[in-house]
Amino acid sequence: MHSAAYAGHLAATNAFAGEPLDAQWDRWESHALYTQPQVAIVGLTERECRARGIEVRVATLLAGEVGKALVADQTDGVREDARSPGRRVVGIALVLDDAIDLAGEAIALIDRGATAREIAAMPHLHPTMSELLARVAERPSVLIREA
Repeated sequence: MHSAAYAGHLAATNAFAGEPLDAQWDRWESHALYTQPQVAIVGLTERECRARGIEVRVATLLAGEVGKALVADQTDGVREDARSPGRRVVGIALVLDDAIDLAGEAIALIDRGATAREIAAMPHLHPTMSELLARVAERPSVLIREA
């Protein structure tokens, strides 16, 4: 569902609801920059987590660590996720040629409350750039450090 459709559906529902529903915008927070490389940010950023007092761990993977990136000569890129203490992924940042195409899967993972362990166990076709989503989830994460 497109975020505008979500907002419209929520407004229509609340117009007739005895008890209005609160918007869950964290589920829909996403941004895309159509640059080269592309940038896609889904969910909460590291900075937003800190501002909300959410202790998160961050894991990072260079795009060149998956076969498709090597074959396509698209090794300049990074994929990063932020995980809450419960290991649920709360944000994903992608900076690579196919970032915007991968954002849809990232949105679904965050929307469904997937943990790093669950993402790591999900099958992905090989070789594809979507393997980045599973590969970084396999990594032990490190605490975010203050800049």
